[in-house]
Parts: sequence; C-alpha cells; structure tokens
Amino acid sequence: MGKLVMRLAQSTKSLQLLPVRMSDGRVLHLDLRETACMPYLLHGAIANEVGETMFIRSVVRSGEVAIDVGASVGWYSTLLAEIVGAKGQVYAFEPNTRSLRMLNASASAYRQLEVVPAALGDQQSETNLYVPGDSEMGSLRAIPGVVATQRCRVTTLDAFREDRTILQPSFIKCDAEGAELSIVRGALQTLNDDRPPMWLIEVSDWAAKRFGYRPATLIELFKELPGAGYRAYRIDSPTGELRPLPAKFDFRFNAVVVPAWQSERITVYRNQHATNGK
Repeated sequence: MGKLVMRLAQSTKSLQLLPVRMSDGRVLHLDLRETACMPYLLHGAIANEVGETMFIRSVVRSGEVAIDVGASVGWYSTLLAEIVGAKGQVYAFEPNTRSLRMLNASASAYRQLEVVPAALGDQQSETNLYVPGDSEMGSLRAIPGVVATQRCRVTTLDAFREDRTILQPSFIKCDAEGAELSIVRGALQTLNDDRPPMWLIEVSDWAAKRFGYRPATLIELFKELPGAGYRAYRIDSPTGELRPLPAKFDFRFNAVVVPAWQSERITVYRNQHATNGK
C-alpha cells in the first residue's frame, strides 16, 4: 500500500502536504512522496519507537523548555509541545528543507513550538547536508544513496541560547545521524548548569564512524562533566524499559542520559513501568 500511495502522491498535489491524524489525536502534515512518512500514515505513530514516546510522556513536565534536535516531520516536537503546554517552550532544529515543509505546517498548531531551520554542532558555520532517498537519514557527512545536497546553517546550542536568551532546557531529544558528539560538545555551557538537561540521544556505531569517533566516547563525555552526575541507560524501544548500557556499542539504539537532579523522575518512571508491566 505504501508504494502505491507514494506513486499516486507524485502527481497529486494534495498528497504532498496532507494533514493526517495520529493514533493519539495529534495532526502531522505529511508529504506522501516521502518514504519516511509511510509509518505515520499507516500506523499513526513511529511504530518502532513506542517506548521512547512513552518515556517522554512520563518524564517531561508542563511548563518546561525542551529541545528537539533532528526534528524531521515533527513527531517528537509536537509531542513535547503538547506536554510542556502554553507555559513551556520547544525548539525544533531541522536543516533538511524537505522535512521543514512538513515540520513548519505541523508546528503551526502550537504557539509554544518554534522551528529552527539549522543543524547543531560544535561551531557556527555553513556546510553541506547530504540527503538520501529516505530524507529522515540526512547527514552532515557523505552517505550512500545521496539524491540531493543542500547547504545548511550550523550553530551550537550554547550560541543559540545566548543569542536568544533561551531559558535552560530540562530535556533534549537528539537524533542527528552521527553528529551527536559535536552537538554535545557545542552544549557544554548548557550541560555545566546547576540543572543540566536529560537527553534522549541516538547511539549508532556506523554513523559515529563517519564522524571519526567511537560511540562510547559520547557517553563518556556526559559522565566526565563535573557535578552533573549523569547516568546512562539504553531504552528498549518496544517496551520503554530502561536497561544497562550494552558492553559493546555495535548497534543502533537510543540512550537516556540522566543528570542527578532528575534521578527521581527515573525512579518514578521505572516503578510505574514495573507496575504496569505486571
């Protein structure tokens, strides 16, 4: 069905920015020419990240500031916007112009959600974004299957916050196809705050190799921060269970990195998860 819809969308303008209601009632605007949009159309959700969605609903609070790095079509951005509410704020970073059309349309329903058309890194610059057929997999490093190259602006989280006088975020979701280490390095001022943010961050061996680092280095950077007291877990995507980090980071997974001041949220989450799982 997905391939048929994608072929039809090539010649049907109304399917190139179509509002689609998700399983939880939110509306995302989807370009049905895009492979990345098919799970949202067919399942009304990111079917392989049920646990991550459950986790965010449980640990983010109303009125907080949250950051979505690599926002894509807006699943997590709009989720965060609904959770933090009118008294909170969400900043969604997305450099890919193919995704930005959809993200901007979906974000228009939330005054507390601001789309930032840029990538994050460890320095301010302009660079190439390499976009494959699956536009969600765009990368700042050359990758197989590239169908387009775009110029994009890169800033650091610390510089963005300083320029805009942005309040300290409590939660950051980061999925940047290997650029995660540079993003964290560009956020050291934010991380050295008295109340550093919790992170839901992708760890990928093959993506990290394109940027010249080992995935373990990413986790080590968090743990080396003085006074933050970060602890890291692997989240099980089907169930949302928090598990110990694997001995080898030789596969793709999402890590939850928690500062000491938010440890109680994790305790409550794990207790609730254990109760609901019985």
